Amino acid sequence: MRDTKQSAEVEGRAGAGGVDTTAVAARADDARSKRVQPYTRDSAVRADIRDADILLFRGEALSSRIIRFGTNSLYSHCAMAFRRREEPASPGGAAEERVYVVQATGKGVHTLTLSEEIKEYEGVVEVFRVAAQYAPKFRADIAVAEACQHVGRPYAYTHLLGFAADVLTFGLMKGARSNARDRRAFFCSQLVARAYRRAGVDLSKYADAATAPGDIITSHRVEWVHAFARHEVIEAAPRD
Repeated sequence: MRDTKQSAEVEGRAGAGGVDTTAVAARADDARSKRVQPYTRDSAVRADIRDADILLFRGEALSSRIIRFGTNSLYSHCAMAFRRREEPASPGGAAEERVYVVQATGKGVHTLTLSEEIKEYEGVVEVFRVAAQYAPKFRADIAVAEACQHVGRPYAYTHLLGFAADVLTFGLMKGARSNARDRRAFFCSQLVARAYRRAGVDLSKYADAATAPGDIITSHRVEWVHAFARHEVIEAAPRD
């Protein structure tokens, strides 16, 4: 993890692209100061995850750092959680409720269990939920259905190039983001932004396809809930 000072310096330099990076850094660093919980089958954080909760990933691998730079964000990936009750595999067995994610990655739009998603993930995942004042008009079931109906669509690599162009030119190519439009392919935060908009809450001032992971928390329409990681990641983290 980067410390608070380094985060602020990096985001300040990238802030010329027009994103409210001060707010991004402040809220993310505030989240870092909270306890990161281990994610296990019986953990409290797993039990608390709700349909349409937003998962923001803070990876430290080289590919994650490239994505974070290209999207001018402290986050490298964005996904949406949902719960699914599955019937027992054998007669007499107990039904089980599992936590899934729907996401757009290099594999395209797909679903898998959250346990599978993080089993080898070396970073921290933060959970955000629609803010209380917006909850009455938000339909979590619609958000999940909207995201899941795009399963099988390809990943939008061109959107990532647009984000990078905006950042590298200090906003001179801002149109690369603001002029982006929904197409058949999806970028990770585009999928989440579209699902939320269809469910009654706009997460960004940009078009869905121009929404970066960091834009989602600057909207103030979602609030921080938890931070979690694999037990091995927590144990490997440096101690103060």
